[in-house]
Amino acid sequence: MNTASMSIKTDFATKNEIRSAAERLGLSLNSFIVMVAKQAARAPKIILDNSAGLASQINEDILNENNIQTFSSKKDFFTHLDGLKAGK
Repeated sequence: MNTASMSIKTDFATKNEIRSAAERLGLSLNSFIVMVAKQAARAPKIILDNSAGLASQINEDILNENNIQTFSSKKDFFTHLDGLKAGK
C-alpha cells in the first residue's frame, strides 16, 4: 500500500485525549486519525461538537497566529517540510 505522511500540531493534552479516545475504541492513535480523516473526506457533512469550547480556542490561535503556517507555493511548503526533517 502506498502511504503519505501528514503532520498535525497540537498540544500534549489534546494528543493524550485523542489517544485515550482511540484506545477506548481499540485503535492506535494513527488508525483513529486515519479513520476520522477518511470519514471526513467521504462524508457530505461533518458534525463538530463545540461543547468543550474548542472553536473559540481555534479562533484565538488563528488571530494570534499560533500553530498557523502559510505558504505562497507548493515548493515553499516542501522546503519547509525538508527543513523540519533536517531539524531546522
